[in-house]
Parts: sequence; structure tokens; C-alpha cells
Amino acid sequence: MAGHDPRAASDGEPEQPLLPSYRSRPDLDRALRANLRTLRDRCPDADLRERLDAVVAGRASLRELARSPEYQAFLGPLVLEGARRWEEAGRPDDGMPADVDAVPEQRREGRGPAAPPQQGGTW
Repeated sequence: MAGHDPRAASDGEPEQPLLPSYRSRPDLDRALRANLRTLRDRCPDADLRERLDAVVAGRASLRELARSPEYQAFLGPLVLEGARRWEEAGRPDDGMPADVDAVPEQRREGRGPAAPPQQGGTW
């Protein structure tokens, strides 16, 4: 069949996930591909848009794209803007004090996050 990619699943997405760890999480793979499409749509550089398309389609490596100076130059300002907006929005109410120095005091009072284990292991 002309134009058919044998690697594509029935929904049009390539069968291979963009990240090996997403093999068991197709929902995360779909979200990553959607985010890459959003970046593509915001990208003013035609060559970089083509490279983003190639990654989404499974024809190019996400690692190679991420390491490219063009991608880093495009993504860097977006990351900084996202971080600025996050800071402006304030800290979400996650039960953690804004002042990290207050954590030991909260532990003594029986509230706040659990202390890390003293002798190896995990929480």
C-alpha cells in the first residue's frame, strides 16, 4: 500500500514508543507525541519543524533531536518562561512549607513529611 508505514499501529502512531520505558505506557507515549506536535506548531524554524515531525512519526531519534543546538535554542526560552510562570503562580498547596527550614521543626511536632531512613533502605 503506497504511503503506508509498516511500523504504524492501527491508530496511525508508530508501534515503537519514543522512549523505551513507555513500552508499557502507551498513554504517556501519546502525550509525549502530542507535546512534540505542540512544539512543532509553535516553532518558527521550518527545518526544526520537519525534524519534530520525523521524531513523532518514528523516523528520527528523540535523543538526537534533544541534543541538537537548534532544538535547545528553541526549547530553552520556553522552559525559562514556564519556570517564570510557575514561580509567579506560587507554590501549590502540597503540604510542604514554603520555608524548607521549617521541615525539621514540623517533624518534631508530628506533622510534615516523613524523615528519610537513617540506615539505608527507602521510605
